[in-house]
Amino acid sequence: MYLLAAVNLQVTPDDLYTGLWGYNAVLTAIAIGGVFYTPNLFSISIGLGCAFVASLASWGLAALFAPLKLPVLALPFVIVTISCFLILRRSLPSLVPVALHTVASPEEHRQRFLVAKRIISNFRRILQLPFKASRVNCCLNKRLLALKETCAISSMPSTKTKADICVLKN
Repeated sequence: MYLLAAVNLQVTPDDLYTGLWGYNAVLTAIAIGGVFYTPNLFSISIGLGCAFVASLASWGLAALFAPLKLPVLALPFVIVTISCFLILRRSLPSLVPVALHTVASPEEHRQRFLVAKRIISNFRRILQLPFKASRVNCCLNKRLLALKETCAISSMPSTKTKADICVLKN
């Protein structure tokens, strides 16, 4: 993504080879795409977008710090990552954040996410079983009542009229 940003901004190859363009972009993509959010297609694509923004921030801060002769270092990474955390927390609740005390490797985060997803789906399925069974029982009870009524009607003496049968039902 940093190469795309560099081509769009017409950066010289010498500036690209110093490594700071790619450094901040890669750090941002790693942080958003896998370390602090559970790695999935959505978080990785958000991480790539944030890497592009980090490359743009590197260019902007380099232009800002050039008159002062100060290096940019990892400041674009810090600014973009923190701002992405603040934006994503409010606007995209579908991303699954990793608790800070459990930060490990992205592979472990993915494994925990899949296990939790499986447990929750099984739990939901188990919770729905009684409701599905009650619907089935309700339908069976209605059929049994209808069957009993037809049997009771057929066993009635023929002297009863239809009006009497309706009264008996109620």
